Amino acid sequence: MVGRKLSLSFIICLICLILISGCEFIQSAPDEEEIPENPDNIVKQEAAPPNEEPIVESPELGDGSEKEHRELTPEAIVKIYGDTIFRFKKDSERIIALTFDDGPDANFTPKILDVLKKHGVPATFFIIGVNAEKNPDNLKRITIEGHDIGQHGYNHYKMSNLTPEEINAELDKVNILLKEQTGKSTNIFRPPYGAIDPELVETVKARGDYIILWDIDSLDWRGLDKNQILKNILPEVHPGAIILQHSAGGPGEDLTGTIEALDELIPELQTAGYQFVTISQMFESKMVNNQK
Repeated sequence: MVGRKLSLSFIICLICLILISGCEFIQSAPDEEEIPENPDNIVKQEAAPPNEEPIVESPELGDGSEKEHRELTPEAIVKIYGDTIFRFKKDSERIIALTFDDGPDANFTPKILDVLKKHGVPATFFIIGVNAEKNPDNLKRITIEGHDIGQHGYNHYKMSNLTPEEINAELDKVNILLKEQTGKSTNIFRPPYGAIDPELVETVKARGDYIILWDIDSLDWRGLDKNQILKNILPEVHPGAIILQHSAGGPGEDLTGTIEALDELIPELQTAGYQFVTISQMFESKMVNNQK
């Protein structure tokens, strides 16, 4: 009897042990849906195709592109329109061009013409239409004595402030006057004050005309004396230079220093081996039909 009780107790204990072991096995078994933790904490990315360029987005521009807002300097405009604008000639040949703005008048222009005739050198005169109308004899004398004529506008307006239609009207009016007085017009133009912008240059270029600037400024329009004008010119002289002076001035403007300086400047440069030429002679290989 006692032996049967012990056997029953043993069986019950064995069953309990088996049940306890099964519960622990179930609790310790891994969850099939659980994703193992990445020990290196690295997020794997799919590699891009070998020949595919990465997409780069353009940066946001606050007020637009540089092309929309940046203003071109005169120097940059000259570089861009090198086939239309001339400041000097890159040449080793010792040639130089004298140019005179704002004439003709009845006072300074004849005296300048006298000095040029005395030394037998040509120059280029950029004339204002209203002055040419008042002084037709000196306008004709400029051409008769072998000088070039360019135009400086009819009213000496700052052309960069005008519309293309207004610019064309100014230039056309001067050419009509030149044709009537001298028998020929011109396609060389010096904008008053040397003021240029892309729209002005595009308008002049569309006409088949050329813009002539300078690289040596005498500053004679400030009423300087002979010595100061010579100091402003002579140290800057080089082959192919274009010198800016004036043959007429505004009310009260005195160009006596220009005339006196010119009488010394010409022989000094001739002694240095320079030959004086007109603008059409200087750029004859680059311009078409300079004197129309």
